[in-house]
Amino acid sequence: DETGAVVYKGDGSKKAGRNEVYWDGSNSFTNEQMPDGVYKISVAAENETGAKIASTTYTTGRVTAVDLADGAPVLMLG
Repeated sequence: DETGAVVYKGDGSKKAGRNEVYWDGSNSFTNEQMPDGVYKISVAAENETGAKIASTTYTTGRVTAVDLADGAPVLMLG
C-alpha cells in the first residue's frame, strides 16, 4: 500500500516466459478489500534449481481518469 506494507502475496504460474497474476484488490492476509490508492508490484522469480532470476513487471487496466494536477499525467486504472 502507500505506506509500503505488503497487502498481497501469492504464487504465480511457474512456466517459462510471460506469466499472469490476478489481484482482486483484497488483502491476502486479512481478506479485507483494499481501498483505492497507490500500490507497487514486485516479483521474485526463480529458475528450476531455485536460483533467483531477473524478472520484469507490467500492469494492464482500463484507464478511468487522468490526473494532471502536478503537471505530469497520472493514469487512474479501474
